[in-house]
Amino acid sequence: SGPCPSGYYCPTEYSTTIPLAIPCPAGSHCPDVANIKPKPCDAGTFASESGQSICTLCGVGEICPYSGMTEPLPCTAGYVCDTLGLSVAERECPSSFYCEEGTATIDPD
Repeated sequence: SGPCPSGYYCPTEYSTTIPLAIPCPAGSHCPDVANIKPKPCDAGTFASESGQSICTLCGVGEICPYSGMTEPLPCTAGYVCDTLGLSVAERECPSSFYCEEGTATIDPD
């Protein structure tokens, strides 16, 4: 009993005795408690599974250009994605390097 738990949402005025708790779908999150609808993950983050209370930052070598993503995309070819949580590839590959899709660093080691 009580408010809708974290990671879930209760789409209507729920009963305090038997709440209708639905897991937040992949691509969204339900932080805290008493969510009435899921919140899409912001650009730069994703949620690959349902029932998440927080979204995951896109990793190095990845981008998450849209809200509501369930999986990150590889960094755009010709760019370096060496920072967590990127929504777009911003750092161009240095002129003396070749950066394939998913490049996470320009360090050759």
